[in-house]
Amino acid sequence: MAAVRLTVAVLLVSCASKHDDRPRIERPTDLPPHNYRVSPEPGRLVVDAAAFSELARVLRADLEHDLATYDIRDVEITKDHLFNLAILDALDGKWDSANARLDRASALEQKPAQRAMMGLTIRVWAAAIAAGRDDATGFREALEKKLASMNIELVRDELRQLVTLSGLVTPQFCQGVVDLQIGPSARKGPISLDEAEGILFQRWMYLRVIPVAPSIPEVVNRATQQPPSRAL
Repeated sequence: MAAVRLTVAVLLVSCASKHDDRPRIERPTDLPPHNYRVSPEPGRLVVDAAAFSELARVLRADLEHDLATYDIRDVEITKDHLFNLAILDALDGKWDSANARLDRASALEQKPAQRAMMGLTIRVWAAAIAAGRDDATGFREALEKKLASMNIELVRDELRQLVTLSGLVTPQFCQGVVDLQIGPSARKGPISLDEAEGILFQRWMYLRVIPVAPSIPEVVNRATQQPPSRAL
């Protein structure tokens, strides 16, 4: 019995040692900086698949490298990396992987409403495609089912923001946001990780949110106007 305990103890120490061998990251500034050279007019990456693909390749490699290489103690870093990898997976049609990353990211989120809403459009698209519908009608039906399963009172404010956003997004809007916010940096030199992730988000909006934006207000408004269910 003593030998068994000793063996277990050795294994635990060994595992802990391996885990501790990774450099510890306590805050964002502890990470080695990631920089990306993009067009002086970075808004075109939002609509240009070829231009975006090179940024996506390097960005994915950096995010995956960070998660694998470092003992990241800052929850926000891990959460953001997983969320952005989920977007990259979704853009590549890797819906199961995208959902799995969202599950891991949402488990780290402390705010219940944000946890429930995290990656909503990704999850809805994944459900639509799993049902054999890669179109606006499929998204609409999947969104109706998703909202029916959610605590609407919990996420009411977040859903209002989604409705507002759906009324704003156009290709010109997404490109304009990137050019306005990231263009100055891109014209001076490489852009930062945060800026690259900003381009990634607008690429998702352009490809997967704009085409279904007209249906979002109607579906959300109908779901939020329903009276709360009562326990019998």
